[in-house]
Amino acid sequence: MLDGQEANATIDDEGVVWPSRTALYSVMALQSEINPRMIEIVRELSGAAMIMLPSSTKDFESAQTAADIERYFRSANTDARSRVALMRLVWDFIGSEFGSRLQQYEKFYGGASFLSKMNMYRAYDFKLADGLVDDALNLPAL
Repeated sequence: MLDGQEANATIDDEGVVWPSRTALYSVMALQSEINPRMIEIVRELSGAAMIMLPSSTKDFESAQTAADIERYFRSANTDARSRVALMRLVWDFIGSEFGSRLQQYEKFYGGASFLSKMNMYRAYDFKLADGLVDDALNLPAL
């Protein structure tokens, strides 16, 4: 999408380069749909692991808890410390106040999604799309 915005950019009378409105509004409309789905996928993949974490790094050092943490928090591919660090990152992304604020921003930074879609509709080159379909329908039979 970024390449499309650059390749199809226009220059106005003042010499200002503007990204392709069609590509810009397309990505804005798509992003408001993809971001919540991406978050849901991360939630599904992490399951309850991100909320069942040691309270701090001191738990890795405690004689009472270290062995259990190393045993129960490791995975087939990584040690307990690395997995806990990853789950803490997931929590920051999804469960924390910061993560919730980021999700709100990502959903609405370009305005309400219906406005992005309306802008996309107004900027879309329907003649070009009709021409592509017409060209495809007029291909010689194989």
